[in-house]
Amino acid sequence: MNKFIKAVFGISIILLLVLFLQYILIFGSLIFLGIAESVQDSMDWEYYGDDVKSDYMYNLELYVSSTPGVRTTIDNVIIYIPVVSGKDNLLVSESFIADVKQGNVYTGKWDCYFVETPNGTMIAVENVEPIMVSEKRNIVLDTYYGTDYIIDTLEPIENALILPINSDNSSKSFSNIYVKYDISEEDAKVNLVVSVHGTNSWYNSRRQDSYSQHCHLTLIGSQDSWFKADNIMFAGEGRYPEIREIKSSES
Repeated sequence: MNKFIKAVFGISIILLLVLFLQYILIFGSLIFLGIAESVQDSMDWEYYGDDVKSDYMYNLELYVSSTPGVRTTIDNVIIYIPVVSGKDNLLVSESFIADVKQGNVYTGKWDCYFVETPNGTMIAVENVEPIMVSEKRNIVLDTYYGTDYIIDTLEPIENALILPINSDNSSKSFSNIYVKYDISEEDAKVNLVVSVHGTNSWYNSRRQDSYSQHCHLTLIGSQDSWFKADNIMFAGEGRYPEIREIKSSES
């Protein structure tokens, strides 16, 4: 009996030692990573890393909510959304059109093309088949576009891709959007958001700076009209080096 107790005690001690060593290794690793991160923060912080990646995202999001238990159908959808202005605006627009036309099981099938309107050239988004909604459905149509230059996320209105900004006598700014669709439930709500994002990422994406701009509408029931969608900009988000350029490998 004494031998059995001693064996159990010995095994318990070994298990405790193993657990103790594991905690030491984990704790030590966290300390090491923290030190390494601090060292990296102090190195070349005045410059972007030479692994900087910059990209734009342009998207249209439709969030439909209907009465629980009611199966809702949306059809004959035609939406005109703004073409962004600025460098590469045509390439980003063409990328969006190509990606939307591909479709998938989540977005369904869509047609997408440029269209001339009283508010200038816009992008038309049109459904190919009826959209079925059971209580709620979120559809995101988007595109990513990588650039070969750093995006100015501090002053995007002057130097980056932006949605057209209009204003009237009020203090609010807006973008013009045309929306047409038939919906089977009169009280069904549709939230529509058009947005553009610009992001610079470096040091394996641990550091980022960005800007975002979006305009949104909340609609109820079937629609066929132009709307002034509230336009909101958020710039200068994230972390910035002192000098916004890539440090040469020769320096």
